Amino acid sequence: MKRTLLFSGLLLAFSAISVEAVGSSSYQFSKQNASVHLTSQQLYKYKDSLCALQIVNTMVLDGDLQSVTSTMYPLLNSDAKNAELQKEKLKNLYYVPYSEVSAQQGTSIHYLIEKAYGPITKLTNVYLSNEMADELVAQTASYNAQAKLTLTLGNAAVRTALTPDHGVAYEDETELHNYSGDRSFILNSQDQKNLALLLFSIANNKAQYDKFQDLLKSKNIKKISNNFKAIALPNKQFISQTAADKLASLTVKHDHTELVSFIGTNIYKPSW
Repeated sequence: MKRTLLFSGLLLAFSAISVEAVGSSSYQFSKQNASVHLTSQQLYKYKDSLCALQIVNTMVLDGDLQSVTSTMYPLLNSDAKNAELQKEKLKNLYYVPYSEVSAQQGTSIHYLIEKAYGPITKLTNVYLSNEMADELVAQTASYNAQAKLTLTLGNAAVRTALTPDHGVAYEDETELHNYSGDRSFILNSQDQKNLALLLFSIANNKAQYDKFQDLLKSKNIKKISNNFKAIALPNKQFISQTAADKLASLTVKHDHTELVSFIGTNIYKPSW
């Protein structure tokens, strides 16, 4: 397919830009009268988290892609030579190309890039870094892949979609919540997909993100839940009231261990 055949040139083009950026100094930007110190490392981390979330988003919307990648996972721990070949294939033909995120005006990534480096004219898309792509492949190939990816994907969503100031100072949660006995913790299969789509939509739609952050300050679970419920998703559906209520209550509760585990567990299932 055209997208995958062109991935290497696109990735190299972005890598050349990001090498200059990541090595630069830190910056500050103001949001609602609050000064936030934004380092290039934080921006780079945000970009990788958003791109990881985009892979989930794409897997949910493209069932064939999810099926193809799933058939590769058992091969990642086969004989050494074949395993390395499968890992390269997974990374270069699937994870990196399908991590593509638009940096068009109106997106959060566009906003942060411009605040850090000034106006952008030619850079229109961003991708997973080589390091993050390798990490996702390594986690996928590990024997405790689900636990590792639950944390990685959950942290990515909380950082980019639910944390103030676009999560630039967010610190990754490293522990999983024990949800044994909590039947509300695992959503039905459709809500799992819709949760993934909802979180990416909030993360990279600047207007939706700003509206959510304003509501979050009120800590009004009903208003936050209704906001989640009102966002139209790319599959022409809406998240259910039950799922919206659970996400809203956990977000207001501000227990990152529980929130990361809830999101990571549910968006892992329909994507990996």
